[in-house]
Amino acid sequence: MSLADGAFTAGNLLNLNVSDGTQLRAEFIYTSRSASDVLNLDIDGGSVVGDFLGYFGLGRDSGKGGTDNVTIPNGGSLTTGDLYMAIDGGFTSGGGMTTITVTGTGSSLNVVEDAELENFGQLIVGYGRFGGTTATLNVLNGATASSSRIYAGLLPGTTANINVDGAESTLTAGGVIWLGGGTSTNGTLNPGGTVNMTVSNGGSVVGGDVLAGYSPNTSATIQVSGAGSTLTVVNTAADNGDVFLSIGSGATGSLSVATGGLVSIGGNMIVGGGGAITVGSGGILEIKGGLSETFGSVAAGSVNFQVQSGGTLRGGGAVSLPPGQTVTVQAGGRLEPGNGTNTGVFVSRENISLQAGSTLEVQLRQADGFDYDGILAFGNIAVGGSNLEIKLLTGFSAVPSDEFLIAETLGVNGNPPTGTVSGTFANLNAWGLITVVGGGKAFVPQYGATDVVL
Repeated sequence: MSLADGAFTAGNLLNLNVSDGTQLRAEFIYTSRSASDVLNLDIDGGSVVGDFLGYFGLGRDSGKGGTDNVTIPNGGSLTTGDLYMAIDGGFTSGGGMTTITVTGTGSSLNVVEDAELENFGQLIVGYGRFGGTTATLNVLNGATASSSRIYAGLLPGTTANINVDGAESTLTAGGVIWLGGGTSTNGTLNPGGTVNMTVSNGGSVVGGDVLAGYSPNTSATIQVSGAGSTLTVVNTAADNGDVFLSIGSGATGSLSVATGGLVSIGGNMIVGGGGAITVGSGGILEIKGGLSETFGSVAAGSVNFQVQSGGTLRGGGAVSLPPGQTVTVQAGGRLEPGNGTNTGVFVSRENISLQAGSTLEVQLRQADGFDYDGILAFGNIAVGGSNLEIKLLTGFSAVPSDEFLIAETLGVNGNPPTGTVSGTFANLNAWGLITVVGGGKAFVPQYGATDVVL
């Protein structure tokens, strides 16, 4: 079905099925324009296309808001230039609810940028200006969804839910994933709504910078759990420079990863005063930005950054925290600056606390060239009662006179350090040595006021 006038408007109750081999095309599509409007659109093996990559406004409100339910199963597809979910259109009251469910292998949602046609390729999950709007995006059972940029809970009073569940289910953004609020045309931060993003049971989310609770008056949560579930922050073509994951930098944000989930950051991480990080049992938080990228000061606030029993914080990257805050590795948790193959240095812009019963793993290859793991902090480092696990990498070469600086406190801007190293490792043998994994060699930890050397 092709609509020559370029506008398809649904009103009252409409049940529409676009089945296998059928295509619905329109330039601009507006749906559910009043409170009584309900659209049930089932793209069951067929396709819906915004012609010339046009505008697809779901749940558009001309006063009160309506309800849209869009299901895309059995290899169906929806393609458009911009997609606004639960948009109220800037009128006098809130309302509106939109749910899009893309399910099954081969089913897809495609939001495509075309600069010539002034399409930004934006997927906006929840755009209600006056409150009361709810938008839910489900990507399930091997389906895919992609966009140039993703904004969720763009304006106050909006609730946005993003669920990516099941093996091979993938949500991809070519640039930023902004959870809660956004920016105005002059670059200032706009307040936003409430956002919940869940990645589970082998689902995958990939994007450039990922911002949760970055804008004022927002609340954003990210949960990654289940074997094979991943959130990957990568440097994409749409990014200008290094990428990062920001949690609670402007308002309230939280990240939890557990039970086989992996959060992998190609850049570094900022946790603001409204942030909470939980790496639970079976979860891995991997930060790979290296030492080249540094951040300015983070506004004051209280942060709960916990690596719990069975959780792992891994990688050679940096975490920026508010003044006086701490990356805490609890009993049974692990801090691994390397990744099993390459060595790395983990950096906290404030404190690191390895609590009794936790483990610091360091990999050693050679002293020359600093080819070994370590931790650095611009505040304090506490190791009291934790265990030091030493692994020798392929090509290990050392002589008795070699030293490995595995922990050190640093001063800001080249100034002398103000923090200290406290405590000792617990797993020394009767001779005061720590034997490497696999045996054969042993090292003596030597503790200074601001460092630990093997």
